[in-house]
Amino acid sequence: MAIDPELMQFFFATMSGPNSYAGGGKPVPIEGMPGWKGFDVERGPYRLVDRYADGVNGRFFGHTMMWNGQELKFYMTYFGIYPEEVNPLLRRVLFDTYQSGSFCGGRGWKLDGNTPFRYTNEWGEVNEYFSGEERIFRRDNDEKMGGVTYEGMFLL
Repeated sequence: MAIDPELMQFFFATMSGPNSYAGGGKPVPIEGMPGWKGFDVERGPYRLVDRYADGVNGRFFGHTMMWNGQELKFYMTYFGIYPEEVNPLLRRVLFDTYQSGSFCGGRGWKLDGNTPFRYTNEWGEVNEYFSGEERIFRRDNDEKMGGVTYEGMFLL
């Protein structure tokens, strides 16, 4: 079975929209889940929920889910560590990737431009299941600033 192209359009529009991390939105606290926050967007039959929690010293973890009506169609979990200073770069990479309509394991693709950081994302071929690792390094000395490990699947 093929991945629903309308579901993917919804994913890209929502993940780069104003009610998203990449789009600069303000996450809403999740009731009954102390420390968790996120975004919940519905359009037509589709719903996307992106929830995450910030831990200690830049650590975070979360999950993203999408439904078509009552059917769960997509699930991804992620965890990692980043210092606050890389957030603007991470938002830009994710936003640009989602706007381009490229699915790179649900994360970013590349970083264009002159920044003090270098972004990498290594993921396997995207079929029903995907996984990968995203990393950010300082350009001047190649020091690793942090990264994210993720995996997920399309429920076709």
